[in-house]
Amino acid sequence: MSTPSASGNGQILRVGLLNEVHHVDPRTAQDFDSLFVSRQIFEPLYRVDPHRGNIGSAVPLLLRAPLRTVAGGAGGTMRGRIRDDARFSDGSPLDLETVVQSLGSEPMVRRQAEVTAEGDELVFHLKSPNARFDLLLTSVQGAIVRRAGGSPVGTGPYQLARDSEPGHIRLVRNPHSPQPGLVDEIHFITYSPGLDGRPESLLIALESGEVDFTNVLPRDEISGLTGVRKSFQTGVSTAVLYLNTQSPPLRSAKARQAIAHAVQRRDLTSSCYSNSLAFTAASLLPRSLGQVTDRLGYDPDRSRSLLSELGDEAPTKLRLLMTWGPRPYLPHPQKVMNLLAEQLEAVGIEITPRFTHSSREFFDAGIEGDYDLALAGWIADTPDPADFLESNLASYRIPRPDNIAVSVNLSRLEDPEMDESIARLRRDGTDQRLREAMRRVDDLAPLVPLMYGPTSAVLAFRVQGFTPSPLGVLPLAPLYLR
Repeated sequence: MSTPSASGNGQILRVGLLNEVHHVDPRTAQDFDSLFVSRQIFEPLYRVDPHRGNIGSAVPLLLRAPLRTVAGGAGGTMRGRIRDDARFSDGSPLDLETVVQSLGSEPMVRRQAEVTAEGDELVFHLKSPNARFDLLLTSVQGAIVRRAGGSPVGTGPYQLARDSEPGHIRLVRNPHSPQPGLVDEIHFITYSPGLDGRPESLLIALESGEVDFTNVLPRDEISGLTGVRKSFQTGVSTAVLYLNTQSPPLRSAKARQAIAHAVQRRDLTSSCYSNSLAFTAASLLPRSLGQVTDRLGYDPDRSRSLLSELGDEAPTKLRLLMTWGPRPYLPHPQKVMNLLAEQLEAVGIEITPRFTHSSREFFDAGIEGDYDLALAGWIADTPDPADFLESNLASYRIPRPDNIAVSVNLSRLEDPEMDESIARLRRDGTDQRLREAMRRVDDLAPLVPLMYGPTSAVLAFRVQGFTPSPLGVLPLAPLYLR
């Protein structure tokens, strides 16, 4: 069967989400659902090709060719030219000034490089060596954004329709894109989980044919669906129990190590997956980003010994900030929280949960920092392990209003040695540097990795053109309906 042309064909792809989308600007979008929508509107300089390299390599998207490295500066200089045929959805051409302004205002890029224009070339003056700077430029947060009348516009294959609402986002083709989408419109429809946290409404919508595609459902929930196609891959996400290092009961690394040793990860994973061995976390890093095993495994006797050594300073009551609903890496947060409470109670620590009901409420609480523990996690933006560690552990990634889209350092860790370990990993990317960084994580114990999340998708049989990606970095433009 032939692929339809990109001219008007009346096709509408209906995509199911679990959360309302309040921000499509990648600078302010906060959760997986919102960033998934953003990727269809805004484009970074590079994209990840999941079929090249281990879990993907960077290939030019808005560049004519890969950036070339030249001598000069503290970390070297990279230069390149942007494409001539790229257009924003308002018809304006992709110009060098907008690229420089957009990237220069993005926290991740700005921290690593000074972005300038020299003649017709885009120039990055790296502040320190970075072996995989191209992968950083695949992140949706580094997408090129142009402001038009106060609204963000992008160069992607789709644009936001004016009648969009948080619970029903409507995207229409960008008529100026050199590679427009194959369906006329994409509708992102929110099916909120029930009071028990189960995504029953979305499951029903998929089986009834009301929804054509979703990639936000837990693997075990998908398994029972009928009349649909299913795609499962090893993912690059980790569910994490973050320990607030700035909270008085947890300022001691010994207290945090005691909590880590009290957590039986296998039991927690069993509450979410039938094959717990495949998903139990060995360290913060998903396996495809680094084969590392931490030294903070389950050892309740060690936990009690450490707490005894702390004496009156040992934590006895802790407040747990709960994620707002099921996540790709945490399919049943309520079950996990209940088991965590039992495990910590066994060593003398009582947990009081604070429930949140939306991503906005959860991230606002993360910015405030008024919690002891936080149950959440992270999905990799790029295949670079340094990016994953930096998002979770770097001092400048403590959540703030101006960086919430790229930050999940809910441990509120500020450690110069940890920052330098990540910087060394960026410079040469060797296994030795990775092990050094992970040893520092063990020493500080700012978090407890719990389980890895798979990348799952459900498609109606009429959806064609789907290519799965381990990163969950999925462009919808190639999809069409038969």
